[in-house]
Amino acid sequence: LLAGPDPATVVGDVSGDDWEAARVALIDRTVGFAEFLAARGLMPRTDLLAPWARWVTPEFEPRRHDTYFFLALLPGGQRTRDVGGEAAHSRWAPPDVLAGDGTPMLPPTNLTLRQVAQHPTIEQVLAAAAQRDPSRPVQPTAEPQPDGSALLVVHL
Repeated sequence: LLAGPDPATVVGDVSGDDWEAARVALIDRTVGFAEFLAARGLMPRTDLLAPWARWVTPEFEPRRHDTYFFLALLPGGQRTRDVGGEAAHSRWAPPDVLAGDGTPMLPPTNLTLRQVAQHPTIEQVLAAAAQRDPSRPVQPTAEPQPDGSALLVVHL
């Protein structure tokens, strides 16, 4: 959780039952994020997010998405865990492992992990993020092939 009681801190351990109940309430939308933050006296720490990329679904897709990918350091005192949600499964591993081990994922996620994995340290990947322009969307296109199929082309 990238939030804290002031602009210089973040909350620590958020694994208790009360935090889990709040997370479930956020997912089922019985509580809004602003209401959640206000009830706990927290403010979002967006300064801890490093934008990496923006992906837009190809125009030929019937369901369209415009998605940003961000990087963030895990706040001190917080623990990783599977909190459920829209993923079929989750696990924590280095980006090069996730991108190359056959874990099923959509191409934008896989390509983003491969890009992040090119930087061997957290400091280097955050420095690389500062040099990127995430406002320029990555939008795959389809190029017709002579056999009638289409090749999905991604310009990074």
